[in-house]
This record gives sequence, structure tokens and C-alpha cells, in this order.
Amino acid sequence: MQGWSRPAVLFLLGATALSSAIHCASPPPPPAPRSVGATIAPIIGGVPATEYGEAATLTMHKPGIVGYCSATVIAPRVVLTAGHCVDSFVSWDVYVGTESRAAEGAETFDWNEAGATNVNPNHHDIGLVYLTEPITLASYPTLATAPVPDGTRVVNVGRIQDGTLTDALYMAPVAVEDATPIGFPFDYTSAVIIQSGDSGGPAFREGTHEIVAVNSGANETLQVLARVDLLTTWISDRVAAHPVTSGGSSSSSSSGGSSSSSSSGGSSSSSGAVGPGEVEPNDTQASAQTLLTSVSGTLAGPADVDWYAFAAPVGTSQVRLVGDADATFDIGFVADTRCLFALWRQTAARITVRGGETRLCLKASSASHTDQGYTLSATTE
Repeated sequence: MQGWSRPAVLFLLGATALSSAIHCASPPPPPAPRSVGATIAPIIGGVPATEYGEAATLTMHKPGIVGYCSATVIAPRVVLTAGHCVDSFVSWDVYVGTESRAAEGAETFDWNEAGATNVNPNHHDIGLVYLTEPITLASYPTLATAPVPDGTRVVNVGRIQDGTLTDALYMAPVAVEDATPIGFPFDYTSAVIIQSGDSGGPAFREGTHEIVAVNSGANETLQVLARVDLLTTWISDRVAAHPVTSGGSSSSSSSGGSSSSSSSGGSSSSSGAVGPGEVEPNDTQASAQTLLTSVSGTLAGPADVDWYAFAAPVGTSQVRLVGDADATFDIGFVADTRCLFALWRQTAARITVRGGETRLCLKASSASHTDQGYTLSATTE
């Protein structure tokens, strides 16, 4: 299939252009946006990926060119990334948190494209980078050993926020499907959220530290993610071939840990709370509090969620949440007495209304059930 360009490598000489030549069917949008002429879109990378301590950034070098990708530390001396973040480059530097390591080498399974800018559907876009010195983590992620069902939600992690290259990592959730029907038998596909520099970053099964794929490429509407379950044996063999030989005590085998977020508890908000306070009860859609401009709220207790109703005017609006810890919101369209969610676990979303005023529903929550304060605001652009 032609026209898939990868957002994978952001060169200093110029970013890879995305192709619009593909006309593949993407998952249908929620019914409400079609009927009311409104859309909700994530502000890509709105949620810092603080809970994924194994996520890394990667800088690649070859004569006259520096490139940038994302990656994951899967063993003390082995880093998983995309094949095209390895192919044709000669040296690599890996950054995890405050640590950095140089690489002693890298390899791909079958991705040898001589720096081509299109995704080859006949090869696995998987690469491994081998470190000169180990990176010791409390635990390492696991790799999927079987395909996931269509509709499985994964979390994409990458280093681009709103089109800007960063040294930080951001995450956004998306549902994936088998890409075989569109000509990519070694990949999953989903709505596009990855951008230049995100390639090689992990796609974790939501709520876990299990990697199901790595970010590979995209066109204007869809993205493809290279499946790791197809190469589990090869990856495991290469990890075993690069043990820790001196220093450090970490095992080279994946432990499937679940490193926790560094969020701290407490209900006093450091988010600069402004506007009226949250009014309880608002823990169901039926008791949702109206969001006008901003509201200061508190999540307290393991089951606490806060519902809000927002009337989005014609034009473009933004909804943002700033919390003390890991608070996020789900957002969707009101349909009779139901909420048809369009996005989950966001800290920022953009709403575009082309018809009349549109009723939206929002639910604030904490994935870790951490007590915390937050500010939820709505503005027009």
C-alpha cells in the first residue's frame, strides 16, 4: 500500500511530510458529532507520561544528520524502538529520566530500507539498541506474546506535544485494530495521534506495562503500529545475548512490573484554582454540575468521580484540567440521558461546533484513586 509516510524521524534538515494519498476506512466517529456538526479532538500529548518510567527518548546520528525518536528500556542493556530509528544510522544516545547512555550497537529484524520515508508493509518496523552500560529500573515492561482483539485500548507514548519536539514524554490513549485488511499484516492501525519524533515509542495495553506495538508511521487519518508479538522470540534471544556483565544487579528478563506514578496525595490544590467550587453531589451524569468558565474541584476517596455539563458554543472551545496529581477527564456528547464518550483520560481537548450549541458531558477522575485538587476550565478560541 502506497502513501504511508512515517512521522517517525524528525530530522534537523526537515520533518518527514505526511501523505494524504491513502483513503482507508477509519473507525466511525461517534453518532453525535455527525448529527450536530461538532467534533472533539485531543490536544495530542496533553498528558505527561510520568507513570511509564521505562519510556525513553532516542537521538540518532549519521554523517551530517541528527534524528529523534522515542523508545522503551525493556532490559538493562536493551532498548526497543522502531526499525527505521535504527536503519541507516551509525550511533545512538538514549535518555531515560535524568540518565543517559550511549549505544554500542543496534539491529533490526528485517527492516533494511536505506532510510526510505514510506512504511514498508512487508517488513517489521522493529529495532533494538544495545547500551554500553545498563540502565537499572525497579521493573521492566513485558512484551505481548499474542495479538490483541480489535478495539483494544492502548496508550501511545511519544516525545511530541502539539507538533513541538520535546525532551519530555507524553501519552494519549487510542483503540487499535488489525491492520491486515488495509495491507499491513505486521501492524495494528488506529486513528492518527502520533507525530514526527513519536516513532519507536511504545504502545502499552491500557492500564498495564505490557507493550503490544511500537509507533511506526501515519498518513493524515490513520496510523500504523508495528506488532511486537510477532517478534517476541527474536527480541527475547537478543535480550539474552546482552546481559549485564559488570555493575548493576538488574536481571535481563522482563518482570512485568507496574511502576507507580510519583503523584502525591492531598486535597489542597497547587493548580492555581480559580472560579467557583465544585458542588456535591455531582458523582453521576444526572447530577452533573454546569461548567461555565472554570471550577475548582476535589477528588476524594477511591470511588470519587465528578461529572460536569458544558454547553459548547458555535466555533472552537478548549477544555483543560490541571490537577495536583494524575486527574484527567473523559468527554463526550449528551444523547438523551446518556453520555457518548469520544475521548478518555485527557487533560486538554478541543471542541469545534459548526451547527448550534452542543451539549457535552465530562467526567473527572483519578486512575490511581489519589486524593487531589484540580481546576477544570473552558475557554473559547
